[in-house]
Amino acid sequence: MINDDSYPCSQVANKGYSGKLSMMTNQGGNHPAILVAIFVFILILVITRDPMLLIQPRFWAEDGAHFYEFAFSHDWLDTLLFHPNYRLLLSNLSALAATGTLNMELAPLPFTLMSLLIMSTAVAVVIWGNSELWNTPFKKLLVSLFIVFAPVSDETWLNANGTQYYSALITALLLCESMPQSGWIRKLLYRVLLLTGSLNGLLSCVLTPLYWIKAFRSRDREVFIQAIILSIGCLIQLLSMSIETDSAERHRLESLATFGWITAIKTYGHVFSREFGQLLYDIIITDRQVTYMVSRLYFLLGYMWLAIWLGILAALAYRLRHSVALYLLASYVLLFVFVSIFAIAGPNNVHLLYPLLGNRYFFIPSALLLIVIMTSIPFPGRNGIQGAWAITASVVLAFGLLNSVHKYYTTPVALPAWPGWKAEVRKWQSNPRHRLNIWPPPWTVDLAQPR
Repeated sequence: MINDDSYPCSQVANKGYSGKLSMMTNQGGNHPAILVAIFVFILILVITRDPMLLIQPRFWAEDGAHFYEFAFSHDWLDTLLFHPNYRLLLSNLSALAATGTLNMELAPLPFTLMSLLIMSTAVAVVIWGNSELWNTPFKKLLVSLFIVFAPVSDETWLNANGTQYYSALITALLLCESMPQSGWIRKLLYRVLLLTGSLNGLLSCVLTPLYWIKAFRSRDREVFIQAIILSIGCLIQLLSMSIETDSAERHRLESLATFGWITAIKTYGHVFSREFGQLLYDIIITDRQVTYMVSRLYFLLGYMWLAIWLGILAALAYRLRHSVALYLLASYVLLFVFVSIFAIAGPNNVHLLYPLLGNRYFFIPSALLLIVIMTSIPFPGRNGIQGAWAITASVVLAFGLLNSVHKYYTTPVALPAWPGWKAEVRKWQSNPRHRLNIWPPPWTVDLAQPR
């Protein structure tokens, strides 16, 4: 049950009922066939969103323009060590597979399969994990749905560049695992996932302090090992960034008021209501010169949204004070703040205020927020304040899931006019100096460079 430690009276009054319920849900409910069925169901949801991505694979942005283009003209060691800004290990491995084993028309397929693999891994961690937060088939299914449906962005969907976000999600989920109950095979797999995550983008590294906090609180040897692994990955990332081959232009938020607006648009709007997010956008956008950012009303409302966000976090923290889900809440906060500050989103990151831009950065915080809200709901149902919280949180969660499902099935992965990779390959074979067009326009791949 969730938050059992928060309700000591229930452990006495409902001890017999809770014991029977636990036996039914944790032992009989988690039958291997049921868990496999949930996993297959989730996998079908992912593949059927756009099966053509597997039948006619494509390159997405950096996958083609950076990693495949580089791998095409360099040897395997250079490809493995290549990092335009920071290390993206899974993109390196995808590029190696694309240039080493496949014909050119199928070159994007390893990038697609790598993304499918890491997404499936995140779901597998939930379904076959040892966390008390998702210890029944219903909870496992619900969290898996959040992973798939949480407000998605076409920029992260089934491409290797998006694997860094799923790596961070896996890193956050593993914080909630009960390591003393894990065998050596599970522990080894988790170590590999954490090392891979820390070398596959910066977001997993952001969560390293939480692993050290958990290690010192639990005094668990395995958690100390996990914290050390993440720390090693962080050091490698920092060293790589100090000698990076390409530096992306990054800006900083110019005020707390702007951060307040981001919390509103990328949380209340992005996660729970697209229409509300658009309404907030229409309030502050008066012209294309963004002169609204100097108005008194902009700052006043921005601070108000920030206060509301902090209030919600405080309420959730109070509800989860005796639950391991507090690590998920802390992960949400760290990742949300980090991407708001260091995203590539125009001067002062003003593009993060646009409802349809920069959403790839907030995919994982959105998923974590939905999971956190779920874990805060007392089970079974209770009366009084706890019952009111359960009803309110359930309604909010329903809005979040419905909004996510609606976005999932109405947001196109690509536009019909976007180029097909096979057609571009044929053009390149006729003219080796042709720059191959990839998704989304105007990204291209230049293969005319000498090997």
